Parts: sequence; C-alpha cells; structure tokens
Amino acid sequence: MPNVIRVALPGYNAETDTNPDHFALYSDEDWILIKEFARGTKNIQTGREAYFYHNLDYVPFFLVYVYDLNGRADPNVVANKWKLVPNSVVNYAAAPFTARGGTNNIVITNNDTTTIFKYYVFCDQQV
Repeated sequence: MPNVIRVALPGYNAETDTNPDHFALYSDEDWILIKEFARGTKNIQTGREAYFYHNLDYVPFFLVYVYDLNGRADPNVVANKWKLVPNSVVNYAAAPFTARGGTNNIVITNNDTTTIFKYYVFCDQQV
C-alpha cells in the first residue's frame, strides 16, 4: 500500500470515506489536496491597499482574484471578468492590481477602478 495521509473533515471517517470533498488533507500517489487556511472578499477603492493578517510567521501560498471592470490588466481580454492578480515582490505603481505576501500579511493593491477582490490563503509555505 502506498504512503497515504488523510485528515477527514468533522463527521467523516478518514479510513473508509472515498469522497475527496470530505477531507481537509488527503494524499496518495495520484493526488493531494492542500489545506486552506482562510478565504475572503474585499472591496478595495481606487489607489488603495487592503491587508489580510494571517500571522503564520512564514509566507504562505496564496491566490488573489480581481473582478476587472475595464480590462486594463490585460488589453487582450474583455472587461467584467474574474482574473488572477499577479504576485509581486515590489509594488509596481503602473500595474493595475498587485498582491504580495509577507510573513504576517497579504497586501492587495488596487491602482485601477474600485472593485472586488477575492483571496485564498493556504497553509503551504512559499519557498
């Protein structure tokens, strides 16, 4: 039998359940689920930053999405779509949207139209 790690959500049996949606963590030789730490939505005004404080003491893997109202983030793509915000080490003033992670927080910057951002933070450490 391969090495398997399973952590079931409350109310499910990790030894007998086969539905991947019932696990917080499941790994085997075919796939692995990663543990989500937090998720949220923020409405950020033009020219502002928003912070999500995770206090994990390391930079976690995270994803930030923006509802791009005018398509400036990518001129080849139409507006009014959810788009992945690029992670950046430096906050570039010319970029319409950026996100950067630190050991205690995630910073989302909006240099474009006031809009909605969604973020997902996972327990996996970025290296």
